[in-house]
Amino acid sequence: MTFKKDVSLFFNLIKTSRENKVLFPTTVKYYKIRKIIQILLKYGIIYSYGLSNNNLYIYRNNYVTFEILYFNKIKYLSLYKIKSFISKNPHNIYIVSTSMGLFDGKDLLKLNLGGYLVFIIKTKGSLIR
Repeated sequence: MTFKKDVSLFFNLIKTSRENKVLFPTTVKYYKIRKIIQILLKYGIIYSYGLSNNNLYIYRNNYVTFEILYFNKIKYLSLYKIKSFISKNPHNIYIVSTSMGLFDGKDLLKLNLGGYLVFIIKTKGSLIR
């Protein structure tokens, strides 16, 4: 599976699961989405995660609702553009790919980096719906 398909399957399983503990099929590889899981943990979308018998499981936060926005074209965001996006929509989480790996928008501000926008997570408090 490609990275984009893994990510979309990952988020679909989190959003559609009725239970707090979400078990993922073996097609979703932990090493591919490890950084995304750490970002979700940082922002409180999930509580914790782990591996059991080579299966990934996640305890999700049922009180946080979110939307995922994907883009067909690759968009490069400069540091200035990331600053303007975050100042306009501080509740959105911008996942950006750089040569150093995947980062969220706020970490990029600390590192003074720009990069390619992978997707946006719009949480419940987002201004734009």
